[in-house]
Amino acid sequence: MTKLTAAALAVGMSPQAFAVCTVSTTPVAFAPYNPLDSNATNAVGNINLLCVLSIATSYTIKISTGSSGSYASRQLVFAGNTLNYNLYTDSNRTMVWGDGSGGSQTVGGTYLISIIDGKNYSVYARMPARQNVSAGIYADIVNVTVDY
Repeated sequence: MTKLTAAALAVGMSPQAFAVCTVSTTPVAFAPYNPLDSNATNAVGNINLLCVLSIATSYTIKISTGSSGSYASRQLVFAGNTLNYNLYTDSNRTMVWGDGSGGSQTVGGTYLISIIDGKNYSVYARMPARQNVSAGIYADIVNVTVDY
């Protein structure tokens, strides 16, 4: 039985992080305004921010020669006796898994890790009292911008 240890896994990392965020809002909606009311009118809206942070890490998996010192034939050892064996990257057992030297192959790729997190921010609004205005439907549009 062959024992592969974590030391046989050589990982070359060059992480690249990127984030994607989306924003949704609940509008601030004031109750009908009465210019004769002596109290300010309050309202609350919400900004919901959802971000996905992804980290892409490239890696290469290498396996050493073991006690034989050769990728041509690895050896299991017991009490001075040896059994030849090898490790392969493919199910046909034609590509010897090594460090890329001596005709051996490595395996690699990119691993993507994603973290999702959301935040909710209340938007507090106040309309001062006793503003002398004409009757009508008043509106405003504001843009919410998130820099990251």
